[in-house]
Amino acid sequence: MKLQIAFLLLGALSSCLCIESEEYQANGQERKGVRSENTFIDSLSHHRVRKSIDPTENITEKVFRDGQKYWKYIERNSKTVVQSALSDHYLTKKTLKLSFKFPYYGHYLDSVVLTTGGFLYMDVHNTRLITDVQYLAPLMAYFNSKLGRDSKILTLDDGTQLTVQWSNIRLHNNTDVGPFSFQCTLHSNGTIWFAYKQIPVDVDSIPDRTYHPVRVGLSDAFVILQRDRLKPIIYRYFFIYSQVNISKKSVVNGSAVVFHPKPSCVTGDSCSQCMKLNQTTEFVCQWCPATTRCSDGADRHRAEWESSNCASMAVKKTRGVLPKEPIKISLAEAA
Repeated sequence: MKLQIAFLLLGALSSCLCIESEEYQANGQERKGVRSENTFIDSLSHHRVRKSIDPTENITEKVFRDGQKYWKYIERNSKTVVQSALSDHYLTKKTLKLSFKFPYYGHYLDSVVLTTGGFLYMDVHNTRLITDVQYLAPLMAYFNSKLGRDSKILTLDDGTQLTVQWSNIRLHNNTDVGPFSFQCTLHSNGTIWFAYKQIPVDVDSIPDRTYHPVRVGLSDAFVILQRDRLKPIIYRYFFIYSQVNISKKSVVNGSAVVFHPKPSCVTGDSCSQCMKLNQTTEFVCQWCPATTRCSDGADRHRAEWESSNCASMAVKKTRGVLPKEPIKISLAEAA
């Protein structure tokens, strides 16, 4: 109960409630206004455990000014799909099943959410916060694929890679600028490519909209749910534990950004592997016998970690051989 209250207080003090009147709709539906009653009330904040840790420990990135080799000519492939539900719309999203498991921050995903806004949403929550949490954004902006006859969004999944291409799309709030063409490619080993073919203006000059920022980079978060005792409302708190921001000045014609994942606690699937990760990474990896998971307290399994009381029983280190009984540590040490 104390932990739940702490989360509520943290959310109340450092969160931004999502109450915008425009939001992404699924599969080409027309935009709708905010419902009079919401089942979920969403807020976000940054996870305090990560403040003293460089978030790019999970991922390394490198920018290439001459990155044409990372551009994939998927229009020439007969297996390329034109996403018609997105190619004549704006503020629109669509779930795409993958033919392979994609490791994102160590979590294996079997689907991603395509959007008209130049980014992928990397989780399953139906939230208006998709531009703020758990995104993979080669160039997130308020794009509108209705504004050009040749505007389209393409995908090619070859079994080991998914390439998504935003082709000849224009800004919704500045029709004089454009078109833009860029891609992201997800590899089954977790490597990510951003590639840019046509960027007609300095990305720094594209203005943020109130509820649609301009971003380049990656983000992930864990989610804590709190049900209202009196009303049919679920409070959903998104805690961003990693955010990698790429300089907008890097986004120019012919450039590319390549991301490589690094081992983190969540990839350990046994106590011995978890202890090895504790020694070879910058994170304080701990093994929870109740959930059989390895964690440093900041990943998508955080809610399960809390509900299973892992902090009180976690194995933090071993001496030669695995102990018969788990080493107990305090909540303060776990955090």
